[in-house]
Amino acid sequence: DEDSGERLALRPTSETIMYDSYAKWIRSWRDLPLRINQWANVVRWETEQTKLFLRSREFLWQEGHNVYETLEECDIETEMMIKEYQKLCKDVLALPTTIGRKSDREKFAGAVYTLTIEAFMPDGKALQCGTSHNLGQGFAKAFGISFQDREGNNGVLPWQNSWGFSTRLIGATVMLHSDDKGLVLPPKVAKNKVVIVPILFEDSRDAVIETAELLADKLKQFNPYIDDREEHSPGFKFSEWELKGVPLRIEIGPKDLDSDSCVVVRRDTGEKQIVEIKDVAQVVEELLEAMHNDLYDKALELQERLTVSTNSYEEFKKMIEARKRVQVSFCGREECEEKVKEETGASSRCQPLDDPEPKHETCFACKEAATANFYFSKSY
Repeated sequence: DEDSGERLALRPTSETIMYDSYAKWIRSWRDLPLRINQWANVVRWETEQTKLFLRSREFLWQEGHNVYETLEECDIETEMMIKEYQKLCKDVLALPTTIGRKSDREKFAGAVYTLTIEAFMPDGKALQCGTSHNLGQGFAKAFGISFQDREGNNGVLPWQNSWGFSTRLIGATVMLHSDDKGLVLPPKVAKNKVVIVPILFEDSRDAVIETAELLADKLKQFNPYIDDREEHSPGFKFSEWELKGVPLRIEIGPKDLDSDSCVVVRRDTGEKQIVEIKDVAQVVEELLEAMHNDLYDKALELQERLTVSTNSYEEFKKMIEARKRVQVSFCGREECEEKVKEETGASSRCQPLDDPEPKHETCFACKEAATANFYFSKSY
């Protein structure tokens, strides 16, 4: 706790470090586009109220910083990256998100515009899960990044974007899918997609263990784990693996040996089915796919159910109080947005890319001319 006298710079993001090098590396249009991605720990010391995974002072994230010859290239890849993040959330995490453009008040301070993917949690709060920023030429000018263009002109400023997501995606996945029994892991991110729990009795122990190992061999592509601990009861093991969120549990006992079958249990629904051992690999693959799709559909249904629309400010206040995501027609003015934030605790989340136009002529809050369709809600 002593003052060492040494000054330390805490970096919230890596522009300063990376762009100083970019100015040395880029000389010609032939050096472009330059695309660099890194995983790094960054610090946001202004964070006061921390919440595990969702908001912390130091976190691991992925950040990409690209440089382009033209604005068109920069625009295309700014949108491409946010769509890649949405694809990751849907295809891997079973997490539905909305792609949209941030308001001027909410965008990254150095950006021309910011694109975001927003998820909506069961407690009625939005969670920003990833962003992609078109940085224009401002950083290039500030850091002395320039190049010789195809016509031989020197000192031409390039266009830049940056994009990233962090470990808060872990928090989003845990919060959205889990239940009172514990963690529910989407199959594609579970280390062990299957746990095999042999039901052991003294007179059949060896035969049951042998069959459990046979099952594990048939299911090796799913990285199964055999829980053959004898100091715990089957019921204890069932609860423990439910707590840990393993997608599928397979139970195998003496009675199952007689019918060459096993019992397969889904973590998300608790549904049980008896499966012949010869069919177990195919059934497990189908169940994991079904579980992923069901988790996504359930989360999407929740998001749609909690999304409402209005153009009345009084109704808006009640909807926000009820923890809804509210679609409104919005003027886009920062002073209007600040007033809404002060009076309701809600912030603008995004202008959806697939539905950007306002539904009404006037702003829901100030009754000035509306310029965009926007989502507002409370958020993390």
